[in-house]
Amino acid sequence: MERICKHCGKSFLLHPSVPNQQYCGKIECQRARKRQRQKDRLINDQDYRDNQQAAQKAWRERNPQYMPEYRKNSPKYVEKNRVQQRERNRVLRKSVNSSPSDEAPMIVKMDELHADPVMHSGIFRVVFQKAGMIVKMDELFAHLIPVSESPRSVSNGLK
Repeated sequence: MERICKHCGKSFLLHPSVPNQQYCGKIECQRARKRQRQKDRLINDQDYRDNQQAAQKAWRERNPQYMPEYRKNSPKYVEKNRVQQRERNRVLRKSVNSSPSDEAPMIVKMDELHADPVMHSGIFRVVFQKAGMIVKMDELFAHLIPVSESPRSVSNGLK
C-alpha cells in the first residue's frame, strides 16, 4: 500500500510493521517527523516540557559563555534579533493599548537584575501597577513603598 509523505509530498510504500506511517524513510523526512513529534509533546505533555526546560537550564548553567560568545561572533544574528524584538514589542504595545491616550506599556525581561541592589530589607507596602505592562513569563510588577526607614528599627520592633 502507498501513501503520500507529509513532509516531501512523494508517494512511498508503507512499512508492514507501521500501519499509520505518515512519513517516508528519507533522512530529511524522518527529521521532520521527529521535530513535529517534539513540538506536539512540548504542547501536550507537561512532564516532557518540564524535563526539557530543566535540561536546557542545566546546559545553560554548564555553558554560561555560549550566548555572549555567539553574539560577539554573530553580528547578523544580533541585528536580526534586535529587529524582531522591536517588531514583537510594537505588536504587543498595539495589542495592550486600547486608546492612543494610554501610556506605552513597559517591556521587561524575565529576572532582570542590576549589579547594585536597589532595595534593602524592611517592611514595604505593595501597590500593584497599572495593567498593560508587557512582561515575560509569570512576572508581576508592583511599586514597593517603604513603611519603615530603618531595617534595624523594624527588626527590633518585631522581637
